[in-house]
Amino acid sequence: EDSSALLRCNLEKVVDQITHFEAKRANLNQESLDAKDKLGNKNLNKDDDGKPMSDAELGIRLRRLYEQKRKIYKDLSAVQAQERKANNEMRQLKHKLRKSILKEAQIVVTTLSGCGGDLYNVCAESLSSHKFGNSSEDNLFDAVVIDEAAQALEPATLIPLQLLRSRGTKCIMVGDPKQLPATVLSNIASKFLYECSMFERLQRAGY
Repeated sequence: EDSSALLRCNLEKVVDQITHFEAKRANLNQESLDAKDKLGNKNLNKDDDGKPMSDAELGIRLRRLYEQKRKIYKDLSAVQAQERKANNEMRQLKHKLRKSILKEAQIVVTTLSGCGGDLYNVCAESLSSHKFGNSSEDNLFDAVVIDEAAQALEPATLIPLQLLRSRGTKCIMVGDPKQLPATVLSNIASKFLYECSMFERLQRAGY
């Protein structure tokens, strides 16, 4: 079965041929020599063998080409639909495999914002059943280690903290408050003293 790339290539060739023969028919029907000169091709109304082509012959050739174009469009649409379906199935399979791996993992290395993706969903699923009295913390963690914590924004630092079990857990922050601080671009956030990391705030509080 043809791929979408091959079909698009064939479609381009057919469109080029249609343009070519439409130009021949337009040249055949024009009334002035000036218009012919602008096209710059005195043999424009000849076929591939150099024989003159009538308007009827050009019409037949163009009808065939347009029919071929419609068929390629139809085939291309079908192939693209199959490719979209296959891509969606592949994404779903990858997502399922990632969730399966995360459910079994004891150690996960990720960025702070990355915690808000599949890892967060896996952990949240075990807690969502709490409403029905079957809450489980099996997929949550005993400890979170945050490297370069002095440069992390406070909201980002809160993300992994939500993945900790409710009891007997630790959050270990590693960083140097004398190095680059957390970057806060909001003037309003700075006004309300949110321009520091949680690491720095805890250090100032004596922890």
